[in-house]
Amino acid sequence: MTKTTTKTKRTPKTTGKAKVTRTPGKAKTLADIKTPSTEDDDILAALDDEATATADEILANIETAETVDKTAIYEEQESTLSVDDTANKGDAPKAKRKRKVAEGEKQPRAKREINMTKLAEIYDDGNKMVKGIDTLPKKVQDKARNAFMAMTAGVRLSQYTGYAVEALKASENGTIEVANVRELLVKRGYKDGTASAQAQQQMALLPFLGVAERSGRMLIAKPGEAFDALTALV
Repeated sequence: MTKTTTKTKRTPKTTGKAKVTRTPGKAKTLADIKTPSTEDDDILAALDDEATATADEILANIETAETVDKTAIYEEQESTLSVDDTANKGDAPKAKRKRKVAEGEKQPRAKREINMTKLAEIYDDGNKMVKGIDTLPKKVQDKARNAFMAMTAGVRLSQYTGYAVEALKASENGTIEVANVRELLVKRGYKDGTASAQAQQQMALLPFLGVAERSGRMLIAKPGEAFDALTALV
């Protein structure tokens, strides 16, 4: 019996890799080949140049606008200052108007100093009278200065002096006692201690002013320029 042997052709196994077919031709040099990275760099460089040019142009426009605005503001300010200066130069200084004192309103306070010219019209030696103030007790000195200013400069006469002069002026025989002055002050609302002290001060003051002469505890009116000037204030 004869054996028949059949040969089977084996099919080559595929590995999954695609077969590359090479076409004969001239190989390219490195100079002819452009890599993707080189092309990207060129594009980015062009974009950067364009962006830089645009930004520079925008900044230049902004600076120009700011310069124009500042120039306009400065011109406006200079124009305003020029107008104000012209107006100020053209205005003449205005004199202050004296305010009118309404009826019943307090008059301006008089200067607190003795008018020596007027004092000389009342006393033969005004300077001697002023120097004589220093010989008086301290509290009487203040009332003496006040009396001189009241007679010559319009200062308000002390109330205590005014009450004593008023009592002397109103007396029938031109005489008053220290007790009369004290009682008058008490009636005006002063306490006994204050009234007694002030009455004693008037016993020293009125003779110094030349409106009365002292005799013990009594004051006797002394007519004359000083008497008239002082009694005119009460």
